This record gives sequence, C-alpha cells and structure tokens, in this order.
Amino acid sequence: MKTENILPGKLKSIPAEKIPLMGYSVGRHIPEFIFLPSVLRDRIDRLMLSGRPILLSGEPGADLSEITGYIRARLQALQGRYVELSGEGDPTKRLEEALAAIPDDRRLTLCIPGFDTLTEQQQQKALALLRVEHARRSELRLVFGLIAAPAENSASSAQPAAQLVSAFGCQSLSVPALKGRTQDIAELIHAAWQAYRQSIRQTLHPEVLFHLHHYDWPGNVRQLWHSIARLLMLSDDAEIDLAQASSILPQIVARTELAPSGERQRINRSLCDAVLSRDQDALQQFHPSVIKALLYLGEHFQQEVTLIELAENSHISPSHLSYLLKHSLRLSFKQILNQTRIFYACQRLECHPMSRITNLYLDCGYGDLSHFEKMFKRYTGVTPIEFRKKFNPVVLRDETG
Repeated sequence: MKTENILPGKLKSIPAEKIPLMGYSVGRHIPEFIFLPSVLRDRIDRLMLSGRPILLSGEPGADLSEITGYIRARLQALQGRYVELSGEGDPTKRLEEALAAIPDDRRLTLCIPGFDTLTEQQQQKALALLRVEHARRSELRLVFGLIAAPAENSASSAQPAAQLVSAFGCQSLSVPALKGRTQDIAELIHAAWQAYRQSIRQTLHPEVLFHLHHYDWPGNVRQLWHSIARLLMLSDDAEIDLAQASSILPQIVARTELAPSGERQRINRSLCDAVLSRDQDALQQFHPSVIKALLYLGEHFQQEVTLIELAENSHISPSHLSYLLKHSLRLSFKQILNQTRIFYACQRLECHPMSRITNLYLDCGYGDLSHFEKMFKRYTGVTPIEFRKKFNPVVLRDETG
C-alpha cells in the first residue's frame, strides 16, 4: 500500500498557515517540526532571537525532546556547535570535557535537558562551572530543561528553576500538556492527515474530527500522530466515517448513533479541498475545461461567480460546461459552488471557533445570512453556531450577528 509519506523525519515542509483568516492560501511553506504546534514554534523562535539562556519546563506528559531538537535544527544555520548533556556518567565531568573540546570563540549552544534530575551536589558544581564559562564566552548559549514543571512547587523543580533564573537571567518557557488545547489539536490533526493520508482524496468525516479534537490525548503529541497514522493507513476508504474510525481507534473514537440527517447532503470533501487549494494534480483526471473551471472557482468562490463566468474562462459554452460538470462530477455548478463555500466555512470554524458568523458568510461569498445558514445546515446537519460550539464549547457570545 502506497502512502504519500512514510513515518516523518524531524524536518518537513507543510503549509505555514492552514486556514488563514483572510482567504485560503497554500502557497507559503516553511521547514518545521511537525510535532510542534505553530504557536509553540513562534514562542521558541522569539526566545532564541534574544540570545538569552532558555529554561524549558513541561507539565506531566509534555515531551521536551522535540523542543530541544527544534532548537538544534534552528541553530544549525548559525554554523555553531550544539552539545546536549545526557546519558550515563558524571554530568559535571562530561560538561568540563565538552567545554574543553570547543574553542572559546566558537559558537556553542549547551543543553542540559534534565537539570532537576541531577543531585544537589551535581547541580551546584555545574552552576559554578557554567557561571565562569558564561561570563567569559560571548558565544555561549545555555538551554536548561526541567522534567517537573516549576508550577508544581516541588523541591525537585522549583529550587533549580529559581537558581537558574537568578544565575543566568533565563527566559522561561513552560510547555503545557496537549489536553484541552483545541486549537493546537486541530492544527496537529490537519498536519498529520496531510502527512499520512493514502491519497489526496482520503478525508475524515466531521464526526470523526469532533471525537479527535475533544480527546484528552494523555500521550500528548506523539500519541496523536501515531493514532492519526494508524487510522489513515489501515483504511482504504475515501472518507473515514465514525464506524470505521471506532473499529481502528476504539479507545479514542467512541461509536455513537448519528441523528437522522433528513435532507442533509454530503460534501465531496476531496473535491472541495482540491478546489480551495487549486491543486491541479488532484484534478488531472478531469476534462481540461473542467480543470480550468474548478481552478478559477477556487480563486473566485468568495465573489459572485457565475456559470457564464467560468465558461468564458474555460473557453467553452455555459451549456457545454454544465454538461461536463454533471458528467464528470455528477454535480451541478451550484452544488459545487455551495459545497466549496460550506467546506471553507467549516474549516474556518474548526481553526477559528470564535469567528463571527456575520463576517463568515460574507467571506464565503454569500450575500444573504439566511441563505448561508440554510446551505450550511443542508450540508452539515447543524447551524453554523451549533457547528462552532463543537470545536469551542465555551463560546463567549452566542450570537447570530
């Protein structure tokens, strides 16, 4: 079975912005660690720019190794050395050996990931040595990691943290557990889906996404990535529904009976994703005129676009284009347009749950709020406000306008 990506390495190119607030764009890519949410990467980057020592701590379950790996990768461009003290043996002896092996004028980043696990005597010896080296080496950067978060006020973490801040003026970065971080979870699930999907058409049903977004993830980011990888790799379906997800991940996705959908219609998610991202490769199986029309629609769906306009851009008659769309996709132009707009609205609400509905319907290309709400419920089974509450249960204002 072929996949787009095997288990990912440390560095990977993925979109810098999944669902921007103003429009849909997939053109910007940056190298980044896929296990770290963008908000956390931005915070690390700001700390690194200052040049001051960094003090990392994490809540139970938070993995600091991804952060130290990210720092190491960012510093590679500076052509300096990165030394991480870990493993067996006397840490102060290894610290002395590491410092002696590197000239004083060389850029050096020294990382001690489990400083609070050292004995009190080892901590004091390391602090004394580092004070001297930090004072005389202008190119020395220090990164400390604490296994237990200082907020717990335990003797194993609070005292070392205070000493490090006092001795070196460390900037602190506390990494919370993934539980409850709905925004970060949504971003990581989207990135994992991009990495592990079996084809560009493989998608996750909204009910499956809801369960994934609201799971506690006690194993944090690595558990999330491994679970999404398992879910996508063990399924051959174009859209993974709740029944299949619950059979693959029974501890995470609980199977529940869906309410009757009435006149609810399904969104062709793979088509809408290809249209919004203007992915010509994903549309290559269609007639050239259909491809031109869909690419044009992906750029102009937020405007008052018409079938005549698409036909002119595709250099064919409106009637011929209408025939090609129905023959190729079994959908009319209006159905494709509405599905694209509602799919975009759903993505916006998933990534930005506090978006105002009155702004959203205009940004989706609808000129009338009631028509937008009607189309939204037709394709999702719920109103925009009800859908938004799925991804942000605590809504500050329950408004329609």
